[in-house]
Amino acid sequence: MKIFLSVDMEGICGVVGDKETDPENGGDAYQENCHRMTAEANAAIEGALKAGATEIVVADSHWNFDNLIPEELAEAAKLMRGYPRAFSMVHDLDGSFDALLCVGCHAMAGTPRAIIDHTFSGAIRGVEVNGRVIGETGLNAYVAGEFGVPVVLVTGDTAVAAEAKALLPRVHAVAVKEAITTHAATHLHPQRAHDLIRVEAEKAVREAAEIEPLANEVNDLLGHTDEMVKRARRETGDLAHALKTPLTVIRNEARRVEGEPGAIISEQTAAISGWLDRFLSRARTAATRRVLGARSEVAGNVLRIYATSSEGLLAELIARAAAQGLSVSDATSTPPTRGFRIRPRAPQRSGTCAQMIRP
Repeated sequence: MKIFLSVDMEGICGVVGDKETDPENGGDAYQENCHRMTAEANAAIEGALKAGATEIVVADSHWNFDNLIPEELAEAAKLMRGYPRAFSMVHDLDGSFDALLCVGCHAMAGTPRAIIDHTFSGAIRGVEVNGRVIGETGLNAYVAGEFGVPVVLVTGDTAVAAEAKALLPRVHAVAVKEAITTHAATHLHPQRAHDLIRVEAEKAVREAAEIEPLANEVNDLLGHTDEMVKRARRETGDLAHALKTPLTVIRNEARRVEGEPGAIISEQTAAISGWLDRFLSRARTAATRRVLGARSEVAGNVLRIYATSSEGLLAELIARAAAQGLSVSDATSTPPTRGFRIRPRAPQRSGTCAQMIRP
């Protein structure tokens, strides 16, 4: 069994501040968090191995992707580190993997009572897929879903655990801390956090074959919506047909009524008949073409980028989309009913394009 493990830092037990996750300015606090990050990764690796994993690839997924301490990482795992990577936190994930585990995750930008909530960086305000706002966990789950790989474990604070459960009902979620504010939280003891991650990772990997990839769940939902729309149109057509006969009888009887009352009845029944004809025409047209809600694999969706920031950031986002084989349109296009939509915002700090879109 082949496992992909993506490890971020903000959701690690004991981590609360931006500076202590910054390799350039975090000093000793950052170095301590690298040890904590590696320890939680090892707990997940141990659980996966106990469940029968035979190959584990660990992707360092924080900042410049060089935070995990190679010498301390479990020998059974392979480590992917270094920046840039086209698919970021899930680079090289493909259909050969049986499950994706995500450790040290944080909630999406704008989440209340969440530790260091953001989506990739301060430059991106939000990401929407099929009209639903998602964070890094959701976006990684959609990428994994493209390859038929389910997300089976998410660890971090209580906010990201709830976020993951809302999007992926069967995912195993471990909350190692509960936020008080953006930079304050109540934490489990690190050893207790490791024990929980180890146990849930084992359960998650054992159940991986029973957990649907996110793309499949979305298509099931779209298929259900498709059937609801079709049924509503059938019922509308049936109702229109049922009303046509009594309406014709009323119009015929109205001819026997002399004067203004007869004229009013004829006029109103003619108007109702016109409306019914239009409903029937729409029902017939819908029966001959695809309707809103039809199934659509995630791979066929359109990525739409709404740029309010620098051209450099927009260019980087477009390059990433093109690398994934997605069609791209700019902010002048009308948003689709279904599809990807990434909305960058003006950067809150200076830095290169690459720096601004790190997770």
